[in-house]
Amino acid sequence: MIARLVYFIGWLGSLLYATLYHRYRVYGRRHCPPAGRGAVLAANHASYVDPTLIGIAFYHRIWYLARNTLFERSRLARWILINISAIPISRERLDLSTLRRLQQLCAGGQQIVIFPEGTRTPDGALHAAHAGVGLLADALKVDIVPVYLHGTYEAFPRHSAWPRPKQVVACFGPSLPIAAYHALPRGRERYERIAQDIMAAITKLQTGLLRLQRRRHKSKPSA
Repeated sequence: MIARLVYFIGWLGSLLYATLYHRYRVYGRRHCPPAGRGAVLAANHASYVDPTLIGIAFYHRIWYLARNTLFERSRLARWILINISAIPISRERLDLSTLRRLQQLCAGGQQIVIFPEGTRTPDGALHAAHAGVGLLADALKVDIVPVYLHGTYEAFPRHSAWPRPKQVVACFGPSLPIAAYHALPRGRERYERIAQDIMAAITKLQTGLLRLQRRRHKSKPSA
């Protein structure tokens, strides 16, 4: 009960903050999986606000992977992270207990946010995904929904002390069916293909959004 209340308060506060301060918008909401359908939400990563912008697009609780060192900062930090549905994970290796928990969540119809690039981009550009992300997605046995987050690097880059009032956008794309990769032999080639396809889908969303923004800019009447 406490976790649900903390999550709701955080969700509502984040929605107000993102809408009022960052003029938050969502595209492709029809691709957001409904409650009860397990999925991996794979997004580019540029800012601390990225998980929040994905979460507020949903009206139900979703889960996040967060590096384990964040849980070690203080008891308060650990309590908050646990109650907003964050799951500690090591960047070096995926331990069996964490994998089993993630599998149970997905099998139970939950959605989990992952960042294929592994860490926040240092320059705002999209970077290659790690093959380990493909392994994880394959092990969870649920479809993958690509998400492109636009403007978060400009709003709150990794070395900034305070967020800027820049617009941010979350774009959701058609899911990548995990069954499509079952014809490939299990191993590094399969995992790398999944990882590459995830980043290709995110790049496609980026291209589509930039094209839309250019069209809208051209259609505006000149002063």
